[in-house]
Parts: sequence; C-alpha cells; structure tokens
Amino acid sequence: MCMSKVAVKTVNSATEALAHLADLMKSVCDEVRERAYRLFLEKGGGDGHDLEDWLTAERELLCAPPCELTETEHEIRIKAEVPGFDVKALQVDVLPESITIEGYVEKKEEGKGAKTLIQKRLLRQFELPARIDPQRVKATLENDLLEVVAKKEVSTVTPIVNKVNTHSAAA
Repeated sequence: MCMSKVAVKTVNSATEALAHLADLMKSVCDEVRERAYRLFLEKGGGDGHDLEDWLTAERELLCAPPCELTETEHEIRIKAEVPGFDVKALQVDVLPESITIEGYVEKKEEGKGAKTLIQKRLLRQFELPARIDPQRVKATLENDLLEVVAKKEVSTVTPIVNKVNTHSAAA
C-alpha cells in the first residue's frame, strides 16, 4: 500500500476546538446510548446489567489505538495504529499546543443470512510538550499506520544581552 496524505485542519481558536469537541462528544455519547439500549432490549431488558451493556457498546463503537509520541529538537511526531480506517475516514486537527486525531468508519458485513453494520469512531487528543507551527504539520497513512509530523514553532524573540560593567570606580 502506498503512502497517502491525511487531511490536516488548522484550528483557528481554542473556542472553535472546544465547540467541535463538545459536539463530537455529544454525538459519541448518543451513539453509545443507542447501542447500549439495543443490547438491553436484545437480552429482554431489566436484567440488572445496564452498566455492562453500556461498556459493551463503548467497546464496540470506540477505538483507542496504540499511539507513540516522540519529540526531537525540531519536531514532534505521533504514530498511531489505525487498522480499518482509510485516508478519507481520518482527520487531524491542529492547534499550537495540541493535536487531535479523528476517524469514523462504517462497514456493512453479510453473513448467516443477516446484515451487520459495523461502526467505529476514533478520537485521540495529544497535549504537546512544546508549541508547534500549525501551518507546518503533515499527516500520512501507510499500512494502517498514521504518522503526524509537526514542526516546532520557531521563536522570533531575540535575546537581549546586557553587558554589566564589573569594574568599580576608584575612590
């Protein structure tokens, strides 16, 4: 499989990012609630396993892939195993202090006379150890491995050096 570019979105404000995450979390919660309720009904309801139904629904719908974050002098690199997600199903949202990886995949499987709809949602957010330049972030997908490379922010501050006269005047 060849390397493919993944969409990278520069988020213009923390408020925008928080609003987007709030909407996304509400959507995820609604999906889990609906799946947990279907599990509850499939078992005939009221068997005292409501929490187990909720946790099963979360495991079925949410994906928490193994990830690795590494930092060098000039960049921050994130690697995430994302089997089942293609380049169109992934998006990377970038702020100077954080990177969020989102993904959604829906597949239909047929077997034993029944059709099954499989949905998986991926959501991982990384608080970064250093500020990055959101305009210099690239994300690629190859062999189910997502790699995000973010260049660190270049400081434009020029250090001010004060020379101190250490000799004292003779009295």
